[in-house]
Amino acid sequence: MSNWDDLISTLDPERQLPAVRETRNAVVAAGAGSGKTRVLSVRYLQLVKRGISPERILCLTFTNKAAAEMKERIRHMLAGCASDDEGFARALLAFPASRVSTLDSFCSEIARNGCSHWGVAPDFAIDEPAANEATRDFALRYLLAKRDDSLVAAFLAANGFEPALDSLCELAQGRGGLLAAFDEASRLSAQDGALRRELAALHGSIEPILLAGRGLDAKGKANSGAWLAAAEEYLEREHPCAAAEAQGGQGVGLEAQAEFLSW
Repeated sequence: MSNWDDLISTLDPERQLPAVRETRNAVVAAGAGSGKTRVLSVRYLQLVKRGISPERILCLTFTNKAAAEMKERIRHMLAGCASDDEGFARALLAFPASRVSTLDSFCSEIARNGCSHWGVAPDFAIDEPAANEATRDFALRYLLAKRDDSLVAAFLAANGFEPALDSLCELAQGRGGLLAAFDEASRLSAQDGALRRELAALHGSIEPILLAGRGLDAKGKANSGAWLAAAEEYLEREHPCAAAEAQGGQGVGLEAQAEFLSW
């Protein structure tokens, strides 16, 4: 087997390999850490295998960091496959002239090349620091103004103010944008941390109720009824709609339930 065959064999034959071998336009949708960059890098090599030179392949990402990572990964794969394949060896030599960059960098190049047609000065620049500062200022004022809104309050409680502010800025800024924010939010470590905080808060709210019921554990109809009364009191206080629904339902009465529990 060639190095290319070995590389292909590492892909999931049902989920990843079809995305690599698809000859039409394709969209790869997957969560963070699932191997999207690797699949796209192997797809790049698949195009080379079909005889397309790196100079004719356009590879765009959202951030400079992602572009650098993608370019290095593709170069490394090409080098591995070039040792026993002349086509990959030629592509490796031509790879320095390849187009792997950010989306905004590519668009800026198009704008500069056609500036004479659109009346744009060729030495224009993207004032990214000023744009980021304005975005952060707007996001800060928004969170402060909406902090009493139930949805915003829950978002702040689950993430903390600074991480919430950073996420809101990512949603609004061009680099990374919604996709980067979604990837960050979908990280298992971030989800695990949010779940732990929610469980800790839930435990803190129900622990006093459980401790208060210790004295009701003795067997007997009276104590069973006391448990049900405590449950009804909790529903009325915390979930009035559910309590009203329970009272208006067709379930058995309190005495019958107590009789059943003490049986």
